[in-house]
Amino acid sequence: MRIAYVTVSMPFGPRETFLIPEATELIRQGHLLTIIPRSAKGHISNRDAEALASNAVHYPVLSFSIALKSFVVFLRCPVRCLESFSFIFATNRLGHLLKNLCVVPKALWFADYIEEHSIEHIHCHWSLTTATMSMIASKLAGVPWSMTCHRGDIADNNLLHAKIKHASFTRFISNDGINMAKDLEAVTVNSNVYIGRMGVAIPNDITNHLGGRIVFICPANLLPVKGHEYLLKAVKILKDRSLSFRLLIAGTGPLMGQLINLVNELNIQDIVEFLGQVPHHELLKQYADGNIYAVVLPSVDLGDNLREGVPVSLIEALSFGVPVISTRTGAIPELLGDIGILVKDKDPLALADAMSLLLSDKEYRRHLVELGRKAVLDQYDVQKTAADLIARIKECN
Repeated sequence: MRIAYVTVSMPFGPRETFLIPEATELIRQGHLLTIIPRSAKGHISNRDAEALASNAVHYPVLSFSIALKSFVVFLRCPVRCLESFSFIFATNRLGHLLKNLCVVPKALWFADYIEEHSIEHIHCHWSLTTATMSMIASKLAGVPWSMTCHRGDIADNNLLHAKIKHASFTRFISNDGINMAKDLEAVTVNSNVYIGRMGVAIPNDITNHLGGRIVFICPANLLPVKGHEYLLKAVKILKDRSLSFRLLIAGTGPLMGQLINLVNELNIQDIVEFLGQVPHHELLKQYADGNIYAVVLPSVDLGDNLREGVPVSLIEALSFGVPVISTRTGAIPELLGDIGILVKDKDPLALADAMSLLLSDKEYRRHLVELGRKAVLDQYDVQKTAADLIARIKECN
């Protein structure tokens, strides 16, 4: 099938790396995938994304060529164009209106691109302006569209009800996400929605590291929702218990200075190392080589729907046989259930006890390795999740 795959910026820029396995797999399965980034800015910073560059259309959200083409499209069918984006005026939030208006020119360009290249279906990620752009183009070009909702985009609620109603189908990556949409009254009894996981590429073989230097890692950007401060306090507790290990923190963000100061205050700088932004392939190599004893993600619920979705970083770790410790927040319990260790958020002692358990009980750790990898193979194998997405696309074409 000829599919337009709409992203915010992937394969350009450092974000949305979790979309790379799905896009790559759709191409591997023989589909003609054209990636349409809403804002194609930045260089390709992820090695795994390099192979996708030739499938991407590199235009910014607004440029002279986009403006010119959209003007030509508008002159060709002004009434239809106005009808295609009239829905954006239904919002009572000025911020949403302005953001949606900003993507109208590219949406008109996109509709023309769809017709010119015989695109059969549009699938977009996020229910924000990427969905606005996709919905307008779908209306103009007469091509069905669908979307995947994640978490923050659901909470933002940018005309979510209208988009779900118009889309051929909407994929939510977690039950937590679909429940959030129901609370916002965006999902009705007749809505064509389903729970569909985001998959990862599953390694064929794993190294079950049970000896040598014990290293925990927290692969998460330094943001309040990630809860790093509670992990650092847990490390202090374990150091006071005279346990031997190291903690690596892989990620960057606005809390870097604050967290470095906390490490110094707690006097744990000898066992905590900030790695900064680690290239994705290098992180996976650490898992593949058996250098990581366990992953710890101390996420917190900040209220107002500010919480985790389903962290792909945890799925990837489990696929390599790396056990995971995290918190009962957002959709994390849907992923881990009984295949990882879940503790209350904002609780350094609970985190410390969980890490101590993995350090002391090698058999329990081995048990989690087996459970985690099996669960990921069953539910998060990108070959299966991509095939499921394609099956649903074919049903509406």
